[in-house]
Amino acid sequence: MSESGGIVSINVIYPRRGCAERALQVLREVVERVYVSRFGLVRSRLYRSLDGRTLATHAEWRSKSQYDAVLRDDEFVRRFNRLRELGIFESHVYEVADDVYTILPYGDQTGEAKR
Repeated sequence: MSESGGIVSINVIYPRRGCAERALQVLREVVERVYVSRFGLVRSRLYRSLDGRTLATHAEWRSKSQYDAVLRDDEFVRRFNRLRELGIFESHVYEVADDVYTILPYGDQTGEAKR
């Protein structure tokens, strides 16, 4: 995907025992108060594993340069670094390599993947 096509950032958070809900709240605050107000965030989703031991974020950005700008923002850094008090995390940035599967339109019952 080109610079104009956007990127995806994925974070995996391993909260300390008993800290998962607080970590999830920190992530919500980061998205609601930082990303949405000033940067090129297209969409963000927060995930909790079924066993409750990990959290993940999936964020789609308009461009790599807008994503890089958020990493230099003092408020973002301050809020996101609160996660360090609650556990450990790893961050990764991706470009889309291929759309392998597209969700069927509502009512389409063929079950065949569309490209």
